[in-house]
Amino acid sequence: YLAEKGQLPDVPGGGSMFWRKVSSLLRQGVYSVMEFAPGKGLDNVTDSDITLEVLRTYGELAAFDILINNGDRIPIIHDNNGNPGNVHISGGRVVAIDNRIAPVPQSVIERDAKAGKETYLDRVTKMVSELKKDKTSSEPIAKMRKFVELHSNEGKEWGGNAEKRTAAIYEGFMKVAKEISKLELSNFEKISKEVPAPPEAKIT
Repeated sequence: YLAEKGQLPDVPGGGSMFWRKVSSLLRQGVYSVMEFAPGKGLDNVTDSDITLEVLRTYGELAAFDILINNGDRIPIIHDNNGNPGNVHISGGRVVAIDNRIAPVPQSVIERDAKAGKETYLDRVTKMVSELKKDKTSSEPIAKMRKFVELHSNEGKEWGGNAEKRTAAIYEGFMKVAKEISKLELSNFEKISKEVPAPPEAKIT
């Protein structure tokens, strides 16, 4: 579209390598089509937008993110502050945007593939143990709850409905976690064979 409108600059000898590649792709008519989901990010909603269904689907998304090692959304096992803008609330539920399947070393402390994998598995194991023991009062659920409180309730803790809200997060998280537990290693091996992994993501 930009090429047809003459809005792409000629960059045969200038501009960054990245922009030259983007410009070349756009001139070939390459584009991406994504579903439009009207709504707001978690950082642009109020406490009244946080229904039990929103929290259940939020919990589902958190469990899925751990499976795909997406550390750029909800901070549970990753060392960051999360990204509330990528928790999109649309139609009374949470919709995932800006998704990615990340090689393990990219979102944990260790950059070495083997050490990164071990750290990731250690953190997942610890998380599962805490969930089994403390359930809704566990540290992982507390982190998910605080993340919502921080960005949708001006940092204030939930009041009288805190127990129901926390239970909704736990319910959603465990729903997806139980489905993940049914997956066989062969499912992942099949995917790894069909989709070539970048060097840092090779299974060791």
